Amino acid sequence: MFTASQPLTQPTFIGQQDGEQILCLIKAHPLALISQSLKVLAASLLLFVVIVMLNIVLPEFSSIITPLFSLTSLVIFIVGFWTVLSSPAKNLTYITDRRLVRFQATTPFTINSRTLSWQDVVKVKTFPPNFIWRWLNVGTIVAHSHSTMVNTVETKSQSVLSDDDIDIPHVHYYRDLGNYLDKILYLYHKTPKDLATLKPFVFKPRGHRD
Repeated sequence: MFTASQPLTQPTFIGQQDGEQILCLIKAHPLALISQSLKVLAASLLLFVVIVMLNIVLPEFSSIITPLFSLTSLVIFIVGFWTVLSSPAKNLTYITDRRLVRFQATTPFTINSRTLSWQDVVKVKTFPPNFIWRWLNVGTIVAHSHSTMVNTVETKSQSVLSDDDIDIPHVHYYRDLGNYLDKILYLYHKTPKDLATLKPFVFKPRGHRD
């Protein structure tokens, strides 16, 4: 199961700072991989149905439609599954004693990284995509950053939503982990020295995390 690792003493991600302690490594729940694979399969099957329907409606163009759409369907299937199956190793989120670091694959060949220091985190929000994921205790965590102050014609400054928020989807025990992040945020601002003694988050049911 994709869960989290214990704090690591050696650098484990690009850009890790000296002395920065990893408190939690988040990977997507395995069911997310299954869900995404089913979507790829559904897209391929839908295109196959389109091929059949077009051949019925436009039989005179079947010699062009069939190979063209069949090739497209095959490409979607191969590239889609390749992207989905490689995503667990690319879409990673590190929770450290200094910041959140999110690595996310934007294409099969590129990975973007985003960071948000605890100094810039305003609040942490958790929610499930739907009732099924809620029942499975899998949801999304969003770390909201400070609003950006900009000058406008009407007023000298206005608070607008920042695009620096970090969202982490398909997290197992998302509510408990959200509470854990709230604790980090509190300690960072109130008693930062206590972060050094904070235990890592363990992806297990309550009462079994010692």
